[in-house]
Amino acid sequence: ADQDFRLPDLAIEVKAVGPDAAGVTISSLEQLESPLPIILSVYTFMPSSSEDPHAMSLNQLVARIESRVAGSPEALVLLRTRLLEAGFVEGPY
Repeated sequence: ADQDFRLPDLAIEVKAVGPDAAGVTISSLEQLESPLPIILSVYTFMPSSSEDPHAMSLNQLVARIESRVAGSPEALVLLRTRLLEAGFVEGPY
């Protein structure tokens, strides 16, 4: 699949941008083509200190996303597989 996540009835493309981004970069048209309804999720990330009450670690972000897809075992397995493929291993960060 050309999207980041493909469920039986939905495709999801995820993009991350910095705080000064004016838009997102789509590397190929296929990322937004799907016979299924598609959601483009854009997340803005910026550096922060651990003392910032709005700061979130990578581990916290992953846990938050996992809780959102926990109702779909297929989505949860796919998320964890993609995280491992990307080199993510939960650690004491």
